[in-house]
Amino acid sequence: MLRGNAVISQVTVTINEALDIRNRESSVREC
Repeated sequence: MLRGNAVISQVTVTINEALDIRNRESSVREC
């Protein structure tokens, strides 16, 4: 269970980072 939660947390962090990069790119494109 602990290992599974750790993996899920890592995946969520990576997804959040990817979303942040997309948001930054989109904001730059808008400007």
